Amino acid sequence: WRAFMAYHDALLMKEGGTLSKGEREMIIVATSAANQCLYCVVAHGAILRVYEKHPTIADQLAVNYFKADITPRQRAMLDFAMQVSMRAYEVGDADIEELKRHDFTEEEAWDIAAIAAFHCVQSCGNDCTPALASKSLR
Repeated sequence: WRAFMAYHDALLMKEGGTLSKGEREMIIVATSAANQCLYCVVAHGAILRVYEKHPTIADQLAVNYFKADITPRQRAMLDFAMQVSMRAYEVGDADIEELKRHDFTEEEAWDIAAIAAFHCVQSCGNDCTPALASKSLR
């Protein structure tokens, strides 16, 4: 558990770079919705609303991030995160170049991928081990 939380904090509380805490939460909400993890959508959606000071952003991302009120840069970030979450085997150099066109660095591409992958694993864990997830949301 401690190793899990240490990695979680390293990904989400990282200082530096241009990924805001709100954008990190956007990745989690969008990918968790795709992975049907209600717990993560609700929990991280609440955090996202606070960080972004936008009362409906989490709902928009959870339902259909394509129609969410986000910037083109954030859309590119979520497109990449969703690809990592749903089709990581397809990620290639062209995907990284697309992120660079939106002013993301290679380190930030790694961060986006790591956050998406980490929460994909978390979603699977929540599905497979209901005793560890919040029973009030199941």
